Amino acid sequence: MTRTEAGRVGAAGRAMALAACLPLWCIASPAPAQERGAGSVVLGVEDEAPEAVSQPPAAVEVRRADLVVLAPRTGRWRSVGRGVERAVRVALQTSPELVVEYVDTAEDPLAAAVAAAALHPRVVLGPVGVEETRAVVDAELIDAPLFVLSPERGIEDPARRVYRLRTAASEQAAALAELLIDEEFSGRVAIVAPDDDWGRDAVAGFTATAEDGAYTVSATVLFDAGERDARDAIQQLTGRRALRLDGTSSPWTRGPAVERGSYGGRARRPDVVVLAAWADEVADMLPFLAYRGWIEEGTSRGARLLGTSGWAAVEMEFAADLAAGAQFTRIFADSDLRGGAEAFAHEYEMMWSERPSEFEAQVFDGATMLLDALARSPQAVDETIRSGRGHDGVCGAFSLSPAGAPLRAPALWTVGADGRPVFDRSLAPASVHIDPLTE
Repeated sequence: MTRTEAGRVGAAGRAMALAACLPLWCIASPAPAQERGAGSVVLGVEDEAPEAVSQPPAAVEVRRADLVVLAPRTGRWRSVGRGVERAVRVALQTSPELVVEYVDTAEDPLAAAVAAAALHPRVVLGPVGVEETRAVVDAELIDAPLFVLSPERGIEDPARRVYRLRTAASEQAAALAELLIDEEFSGRVAIVAPDDDWGRDAVAGFTATAEDGAYTVSATVLFDAGERDARDAIQQLTGRRALRLDGTSSPWTRGPAVERGSYGGRARRPDVVVLAAWADEVADMLPFLAYRGWIEEGTSRGARLLGTSGWAAVEMEFAADLAAGAQFTRIFADSDLRGGAEAFAHEYEMMWSERPSEFEAQVFDGATMLLDALARSPQAVDETIRSGRGHDGVCGAFSLSPAGAPLRAPALWTVGADGRPVFDRSLAPASVHIDPLTE
């Protein structure tokens, strides 16, 4: 007997007991045979409960999800969620037998957490956005380890089984600060970054690490991330002084005084300028820096330029004459042979007809690490990962720190004369020992 039939028979027994207590006019007549479905039990006064009524129904087996992926699948950020799902599907080619469920976090992160908890997952990948991640983590509804894709430093908490997989801006900036320490640099550094979570985190990471160096951070500028004109950011950086000029005069009259803005030039120029911004923003700033005399086209004179992985875009090729020789950190490059990056990029493009970004590469690394841990110890994924020696991914080798943050060695790339980056060397993973960002 199937579970469906057993359930129906149980219902029949309950109906018979009820029928014994009711008057005859309350009891329905037997339905015609042609109206009865196959295998159904229709009770009437003439029906008798079958003997199988006393048999308990078979237990319903509920198979739990091995992996639940929390990401936006609709709304404004659906392209981000699409990237997550694509990277996970590439990783799943080696583990097709696992049960993987995708839950949309776009509308209501708390509802997504409830839906994920109902799937009884062994491990969760996501959420992605900062606000969604905070909501899901604080709700504490999911009884499984969370490996979040938010880059927010401080969201990780091993006590609550929350771990972060993406490298934060502060960790990239700290790697640049340690680079200058290793070079025994002792000059002045200026930092420019957007006034958002990414930019503020980058500034915090660099300045905290720079305290151990012999150099000084002489200027810090946070600019409006939505402002398309870089003029104001460079004006804040280079400084401004007012010059008073007299107008034309005659023996009888004297013209009014006129004030003209004059910007700081080479005298205020630092030795290093860190532009922790995106490629389009950097490309807009470089002509203004050249105009102020802080960098010089086609020469190595001027301030040394350093940046983070946001530089890895085609806009930098358009600014090749000014950016040549500049260096920036990079988490993933599809031309990099470390950890099979080129093979992953090829497989991703074959499946989805486009090249993966740094974001998809980090998602892929996280997914493959989780799948490997599920294969080894499905009941204790986070303990397996934390006790291991790390994971050799397409973004290079990485592991989790005792605090639950990723320890990943960013690569240092140099902008060539044609604007295309060239691999220089790998940097040491940087741990940022500062308090988590607060609102």
